[in-house]
This record gives sequence, structure tokens and C-alpha cells, in this order.
Amino acid sequence: MGKPSRIVSRSPRWKPRPYSKRRARVVREPRKPRPWLDAGIAGATVLIAAVFALFFAFILLSRLQLPLFVGFPAMTASLGLGVLLSGRRVIHRRAMAAGLLALGVSGAALFYVSRDDFAFRPHQFSPPVSSEENRR
Repeated sequence: MGKPSRIVSRSPRWKPRPYSKRRARVVREPRKPRPWLDAGIAGATVLIAAVFALFFAFILLSRLQLPLFVGFPAMTASLGLGVLLSGRRVIHRRAMAAGLLALGVSGAALFYVSRDDFAFRPHQFSPPVSSEENRR
């Protein structure tokens, strides 16, 4: 077990401990609130998440023929729910979830209005006239 300690204290409950436990802990000041920086970081994170949601919505459109006005809000809603459920519920997380919700609703409206422009059906197209002339 090792040598017994030669340090003897007058207290009956005293035990020799490692030095790391004897050190006084440094009390740090709480971090100063930075609302503008937190809002900027949350906004940038929302935009990056919206780009990823749009990317996955295009994948759902091309693979499963799920329209963009359904796929994009579904992806942003799932990301917003993930933001709310992961970690503490502080103001910038709620702002990120609200931003994803707003982007999902506005994106759904935009994609619903322009839904005819995003029709990817590669087997249902008519060849242009110029290609028929080149065959002759």
C-alpha cells in the first residue's frame, strides 16, 4: 500500500489528498451577454441549414418525385425540431427554430407559386426542332 504519511493533523477526519484537490478553485466571472453576436451567429446558422434543407429537398424531388413545396418545409421543420430538442432552451436556439419555421413557410409559398418551373421529368420531354433538322 505504500508508506504511511508522516503528516499528522489534529483533526480526526483529516486525510492526505493529492495536491490537485487542495488547490483553491478560481472563480470566473460569468460571460458578458452579447446579443448582437449571438443573433448574427444564429442567423448565419439558419441560412446554412436552409441551404442544406434545399439540397435535400432537391434530392427528394429527383428521387421520389416529392414536390419542393412539400420537401423543403418538411426538412426545415425537422431541422427546427432538432434545434429545439437538442440542448438548453435559450433565446438564440428559439430564434433559430423560429427562423427555420419562417423560412420553411416562405419557401413553401415560393415553391408552390413556382411549382411548374421545377418539374424534373426526364422521360417526358419533346426534343427541340433543331435536333430533328440535324438528323436529316
